Amino acid sequence: MFEVLLNTDDNASTGNQGAESGLFVFTNTGRLDYEFCNFNSDGTRTCSTYASGTASDVKTGSNSHVVTFSNSYRNWTIISLSVVGLYTDPKNPGAGTFTDNAPDHGQYVFDMHNDPDGDGITGTGERCPKYRGGKLDRDGDGCPPKLPAPAYNWAGGRVSGSVATFDRIGVTNAQSAVTVTARFVGLLSRRTGSGALPRVHGRRFPVNSRVILIYSNPNYFGSYKILRITRAGSLTTLARGCTPPGSLTLISCPKL
Repeated sequence: MFEVLLNTDDNASTGNQGAESGLFVFTNTGRLDYEFCNFNSDGTRTCSTYASGTASDVKTGSNSHVVTFSNSYRNWTIISLSVVGLYTDPKNPGAGTFTDNAPDHGQYVFDMHNDPDGDGITGTGERCPKYRGGKLDRDGDGCPPKLPAPAYNWAGGRVSGSVATFDRIGVTNAQSAVTVTARFVGLLSRRTGSGALPRVHGRRFPVNSRVILIYSNPNYFGSYKILRITRAGSLTTLARGCTPPGSLTLISCPKL
């Protein structure tokens, strides 16, 4: 039997000794049977057999083979690789049967060369398989570049009771091609580039309410900051992160 164990969540404490799925070649029927199996939480596994022509074994030498599985899968995976066989120790035949993990039992990273986002970057070189790198991907890692985190200022912050007003809230580091979106309680304000946010002057905002500032552009990972309107009539940063290219959805920043 030949097996390739797939650690699809890169977590050694889950699945079957770290593997969530596996690719198998069985020989106990007198022919080669190719199967894909998912390991269940109760220790069992659910398997499906590859259709004719979608998996193969080619002998390439006296002691070597190339085994191919045709899968629709991401462009890279971390796997545990084992060539498994059962044997009896000839020096101690009464000791029972042993399992041979050979050669080179261990964990490897394999390129699978598909390109899910269509940006021409494949394999382990693709750092962002969900996002098209595009023409601005100058370092060739398959990722769009990232906009800087919003820098902001304000003027004339005043608090009366439970509400705050400002003469001005603005951003200072947005380039001309950057769309700035500000979400206040009861107000959505937009502009392009740096400057004051429209319709903020004199508007009444609840004290301790949140403001989300987002920089976005279709060719970049966007950036956001979540602010809080304080009882002192000021703004303070609570959190920051990213948005997908051309989107206002808040996500954690990718590790570029």
